[in-house]
Amino acid sequence: MLNVCRYILIPALIAPITSVLAASSGLLISTDSVKAYYLGNANNYLPRYSRQQFSLILSKEPDPRNFLFIADAELLDYQRILKKDRTFTPKIATFLANFKNQSLLALGGGAIFRQLPNETRKYELLSELLIAPHISNQGNTGRQPWRIDMKWSWSFKLQLNYPLADNTEFNFGVRSIHMRTSKQDNQSFETGLYIGLSSHY
Repeated sequence: MLNVCRYILIPALIAPITSVLAASSGLLISTDSVKAYYLGNANNYLPRYSRQQFSLILSKEPDPRNFLFIADAELLDYQRILKKDRTFTPKIATFLANFKNQSLLALGGGAIFRQLPNETRKYELLSELLIAPHISNQGNTGRQPWRIDMKWSWSFKLQLNYPLADNTEFNFGVRSIHMRTSKQDNQSFETGLYIGLSSHY
């Protein structure tokens, strides 16, 4: 499933899958899902200098949610250094999900804020917000005319990365992912705490 999602979504980010070499990878576990991710090295595969990440969240419950795949890229040319150990970087992203027995595909963007380790603080703190608008078609039913509705899905996370031995990190954070499909209001795909480990290459 992960390879299929990659071949579908990579063209949206104009990044060939054979060129993506993971600089780090990790596995994050929450109470009802597992997330695996690959974070690539900085590169020039996109029109701008960037760094790509591919993450897949699989839920333990097959219904009403199955998986969420996100391919995103940090646009390093537009990164802002707020202080010597703090950066603010815009992102572009692609969402592919199965939620409420429906498929969702959307392009969006957002930003990531990183507070890097320094002399007095060994851990990294990051927060990220991604917003993905998508279009939903609704046919002519009864007296209601055919129309196109704009819907919004979004993801927010706050994460702490604490270094361990042998190029590994302990990850602890909280994330909230909300989606809207069909005529429903925004509903939570996942909200809660998670822990995990990451390895750097």
